[in-house]
Amino acid sequence: MRTIFLSLLCLISTLHLGATEKAEISVDSLFAAGRYREAAAALEEEIKTSGESSTRYANLGNCYYLLGDLGHAVLSYERATLLDPRDKAIAEARAVLIKKTIDKLPDAESWFTLTGAKVAYALPLTVLLPLALVLFALAIGSCVAFALGRTRRGKRIAFYTALGSFVLTAFVGALILHWVYAERSAREKAVITQPEVNVYSSPSGKGTVKTQLHEGTRLRLVGKSVGEYQQFSLGDGTEGWIASSAIEPIVAPK
Repeated sequence: MRTIFLSLLCLISTLHLGATEKAEISVDSLFAAGRYREAAAALEEEIKTSGESSTRYANLGNCYYLLGDLGHAVLSYERATLLDPRDKAIAEARAVLIKKTIDKLPDAESWFTLTGAKVAYALPLTVLLPLALVLFALAIGSCVAFALGRTRRGKRIAFYTALGSFVLTAFVGALILHWVYAERSAREKAVITQPEVNVYSSPSGKGTVKTQLHEGTRLRLVGKSVGEYQQFSLGDGTEGWIASSAIEPIVAPK
């Protein structure tokens, strides 16, 4: 499994090497030299100064993985996936990382949501938006043609064209909404970045310890934090409170 993942991360780095800026060449040289901590620090700085990108987060995840920091590796790949959910290499590496987590919890997303994601990400958003506009314009034009049509055959063609166009417009609109939903939903998610943390029954370190969770586990945030603790829920229905310092949100704070 380690060999497979190393092959994936090398593939990701190679695929994007030709498109990197000059500032990133030094990061690649640090990575190639095995100086992963320095490479990670350089990538963190680039993200702050030059902006986020799926490539930077994926390479940052590679550095953290090779440093043995599974929590931040998963976090980085979650952020990379959010920025480019259509990148297959990133998706495969992310899946391998998640399988390496200790807790092995089911995904909190429903089958319907996961299936919708596969369909929605078949085309980029830059294609879906103009496609929706073209289909809507065709539907409106067909309605006008139906209203002004003088022959029965012409009206029939216009009617079915309008009907089909409206249905396709609604379908493409639903795919666009999934992109929007995915981004908003990510704001409620976080990743555990500490090796092991206690889960409490109340927002206090003096409460009952319900269980322990480990680095790389993804969770959904519930409401706002109370003091130093954050309420959460997991894909298996587990709920509780965890130290806010033990988690980092998937949507990076600005």
